[in-house]
Amino acid sequence: MNNGARFSVGFRVSLASLAFLAIGTEARPDAIRHSITYSTSMEFGFDGRSRTLPGVSFQGVENQTVQAAAPFPKDSFPWTLPDGSTVDFPLGKLLVELPSDGVQHGGDHFILKVRVDAIDGARLAEPLTADLQGRFQGALNASGESNLDYGIIGVMLHPPYTPPLPDAGSFVYGDIAHHILLPDSAYGRPSFSSNQEFSLDAKLISSSTVNTPEPSTWAIFSMAAVGAWWSRRRCRPAAPRSS
Repeated sequence: MNNGARFSVGFRVSLASLAFLAIGTEARPDAIRHSITYSTSMEFGFDGRSRTLPGVSFQGVENQTVQAAAPFPKDSFPWTLPDGSTVDFPLGKLLVELPSDGVQHGGDHFILKVRVDAIDGARLAEPLTADLQGRFQGALNASGESNLDYGIIGVMLHPPYTPPLPDAGSFVYGDIAHHILLPDSAYGRPSFSSNQEFSLDAKLISSSTVNTPEPSTWAIFSMAAVGAWWSRRRCRPAAPRSS
């Protein structure tokens, strides 16, 4: 292999390595951060069974607006999320009214419905939706201590392909996916002796659904193309001169 060929191979390998490093795994602070306006509602007993704790109801949020954090590149979630990579995403409250007498025992499954009606202040022709599943179970006592075991179901797989917190559901707008995360996967089981309100809280994290290289990566790819062209030009044998 002559010097020109060795230079060509080494140059291209080095630039490919730099391009890989330039893609990075951190959220881009200059990326689009959508403003999301949404509402929530709840359906009880989605598995067809009748309700056994009628004292529990739901108060959703209405036209709540949050500013999403900068999205991560596709398939690049870290095991430890840096500060500012999620935003609070309130889902509503479970309202508990104790019975007038006796004790109610039982529980219910539910679907918490998230409906996104507007992005960046513009109303969507078709709302975006996400259905979160959950359950509650307990005993409501008119004259003694009551308890309620409740929570939303989330799935945690494996970064970098999924977030490092239980994921309850998601919705996609353009090329950005917004994941609804559960910061505390443990079910709450409070004890109480009067009517109560229990907040259902979540976090929102965003990621790109397509591979989008950083501007620095495009610059490196351009340098690689120019370098490859120049190395080929150097290695090309000179045309014979006419006598």
